[in-house]
Amino acid sequence: MAQVAFRRLSAPDSDKVEILVDGMPLIDLVREAETESAAQEGHPNLAGKYAGLPWETVATNLLLGEATGVWSVLEGNQSPGRIPLLLCECGEPGCWPLIASIDVTPDSVTGRNFRQPYRPKWDHSKLGPFSFDRAQYVEALEEARRG
Repeated sequence: MAQVAFRRLSAPDSDKVEILVDGMPLIDLVREAETESAAQEGHPNLAGKYAGLPWETVATNLLLGEATGVWSVLEGNQSPGRIPLLLCECGEPGCWPLIASIDVTPDSVTGRNFRQPYRPKWDHSKLGPFSFDRAQYVEALEEARRG
């Protein structure tokens, strides 16, 4: 199983969550997966063009697949467990999210079925699935919450 970490990235105007999978930033993994699709449509600069979720989301159960409030109404997030993991650099939740299914069992947390709802033809098959030991995942969230 992979290892996950949630790191706080501070900026003058906001704090964001950086998700790390086996020490690699999720944004970098997404950029790598999206590069070919973005280049084929003539917009290579769109690959991996995301920012992290607002830091406050680590205090919720969003990263455990429980979308509420603004997160529950995003396009493509109408079924349980589908959540945004990355957002547009502008910070608007529905602008350019990377959405994934989060499956939580007593033993594991798995992110799969990654997609960019505004580019449904992009191939994200090289991205994930990422399976984490549930205890390690929850501890990483708790560690992030403690700051």
